[in-house]
Amino acid sequence: YLAQRASLTIPESVEGGEERVAAAQREALVKLHEDAWAFFKDQLAGPAGARARRELETRGLSAATCETFGYGFAPAAGRETLAGLFAERKVPLPVQLQSGLVIQRDDGRVVDRFRNRLMIPIRRDTGA
Repeated sequence: YLAQRASLTIPESVEGGEERVAAAQREALVKLHEDAWAFFKDQLAGPAGARARRELETRGLSAATCETFGYGFAPAAGRETLAGLFAERKVPLPVQLQSGLVIQRDDGRVVDRFRNRLMIPIRRDTGA
């Protein structure tokens, strides 16, 4: 961004195999988190998020503010709501676990880490 503003050209880096794999893993995690963010936003806007919306209103947060900051809601019903969505989309299990959004129980089941929680995304300073 800064180079572009200063009209400077940054030479392309030559990535080796390890760097390409790491970049692909980062990209997969970013995509997964974007999917989770969309899911949580939908949950807040839907019937499951009614109580959370009321709580936000009592705290003086408008719907516009919640939209601006991208608030969402992790539903209370079911332990495998988000995990099920990831499985449906055939997200590899290691990527799911690395995301921190789901965990694997001792019995091998993959379950949502967050339930019945207001979700506030953490973003880069670029807004992405």
